[in-house]
Amino acid sequence: TNSGFLTGIYVLFVPIIQWLVFRTRPHAIIWYCASIAFLGLYLLSGASVAPFGFGDYLVLSSAVFWALQVFLLGYLLPKLGLPLVVSVICFLSAGLLSSAGAIGWETVSLQIFQNGWVEIAYAAIFSTAIGFSLQAMGQQHMPAANAAIIVSAESLFAAAGGAILLGERLSGFGYVGITLIFFAIVAVEAVPIYVARNSKRTT
Repeated sequence: TNSGFLTGIYVLFVPIIQWLVFRTRPHAIIWYCASIAFLGLYLLSGASVAPFGFGDYLVLSSAVFWALQVFLLGYLLPKLGLPLVVSVICFLSAGLLSSAGAIGWETVSLQIFQNGWVEIAYAAIFSTAIGFSLQAMGQQHMPAANAAIIVSAESLFAAAGGAILLGERLSGFGYVGITLIFFAIVAVEAVPIYVARNSKRTT
């Protein structure tokens, strides 16, 4: 119940990290849209929060690291370029650390890989290599806080995939959540452009 909601907190963490590091206040629309997207994620996850357990704190800590990743990509890529190189470095680092953790705390066997190689390959190629590379390429051209709100659209695709592939149905809260997330994504890009155009006309 809590996982999707807690993971989405990175939408709020990214502008906060940006504020703390650079001491520059993000555009007001960022705070509004991040809050709207976060509310949408809460509704999409069922509009309920179960009592916290150890796993919830792990998910919350992962949201902090995810926010740092989005922030660092937004900071480094406009300066360095080379989004594919940065993506490969991220993949290798995450892969090595995850492998070390699996060997240290879990039971690893060849049978496990044989049983799940299709799922592992799909996650490695499509969800990780392609998805994160496209994200890195996009973050060359937009602020990290904007990117965090747009990336929250993954929940929309997850809901659509669940409906199409698994026959799942959203609740009323879920539809409201999807609407709010979509609105936040459009507004965070459209409102600054609209304001800039109006200011040019008045000057």
